[in-house]
Amino acid sequence: MADLGHEVVYIAQEATNAIEIDKRIKCIDLPPKNKLGATSLKGMLNIYKVAKREKCDAYHLQDPDLIYVGLLLKMTTRAKVVYDVHEDYPNDMLTKYYLKPYKRHILKYFMAFSEWLADVFFDAIITADNFVLEQFSPKKAVVLYNYPDTNLIDEALSGCEGDYEKKWDVIFPGTTTEYIINTILGVAKCIQDKGREIKVAIISPFVVSGGIEWVRTRVKELGLDENNVHLQKRVPTYEVPRLIRASKVGIIPWENVLKLHKNIPTKLFEYWYCGIPVVVADLPPSAQFVNKANGAFLIKPDSIEDYAEKIIYLLDNPDEANRMAEIGRELVVKECNWEAEKIKLKELYERLSM
Repeated sequence: MADLGHEVVYIAQEATNAIEIDKRIKCIDLPPKNKLGATSLKGMLNIYKVAKREKCDAYHLQDPDLIYVGLLLKMTTRAKVVYDVHEDYPNDMLTKYYLKPYKRHILKYFMAFSEWLADVFFDAIITADNFVLEQFSPKKAVVLYNYPDTNLIDEALSGCEGDYEKKWDVIFPGTTTEYIINTILGVAKCIQDKGREIKVAIISPFVVSGGIEWVRTRVKELGLDENNVHLQKRVPTYEVPRLIRASKVGIIPWENVLKLHKNIPTKLFEYWYCGIPVVVADLPPSAQFVNKANGAFLIKPDSIEDYAEKIIYLLDNPDEANRMAEIGRELVVKECNWEAEKIKLKELYERLSM
């Protein structure tokens, strides 16, 4: 939004970290969420007061917890309110496995009701993919695909042109779940059992129960070690493209759950743009792009053996791996990048300002 010439106020937990990224943005820190990752009623009222005090022309909400803050702002100001939906939040409630099943279903329907209110009363809805778009009114909703900003990736890779030392065979940078960890480690174990050396890098904050120590325990339990699996906590955003470039294959081992049938993994495009082929769970959001570009292998979810076989194939056939990576990169350069989506965002706010 700052690039489009708007004055921007960023209100969030640890918002001041954004100052390092763009000094044009005014940042206001908020207290952390509760232990369940939700915003308390007191917290919502505080956010409402802080936001209203800024007297903005428009409020762009990027968290479902803020829907009711948006409703208050809609009732007490003349500002436009936009709800930016990053995921299939109703079905995301079904993945809260620490809750009893009936509680998860209650939360699902509550979230669906909350988003219905947003659809009725807010001025616009933005979704990150075409599947979640179908849950909202076509008159208000627009899809802005969460494609990567290739300019930022280019900046991160500046000075790293030409041949790049490949430190790892497989990489996964991002938020992990127990399922993702167990799948990646299972794949590494399967490849090792086939008599192959394998080096895997997992770059993550490791927010799973037990954190990085639990992951290290799982590594040992499977007969792997630090020579096979490199674990690294979250790194600055600009380092991620360099880590991807230093790898041979990107993996996206998504679980076969309803939520992930409606969310496109941005990692798919980041891998491609950084020049590596991909093995990705065969779910509708990813399949629509892989079938178009043929720059990745679609893997049957839960099939450790299939992941392992396709990774071994790519490692043994570097020319084919490079060909697939080039096809994927071409798709990102021509279509799947943030530049085109940024124009759609500009047009949306121009319509709202009329």
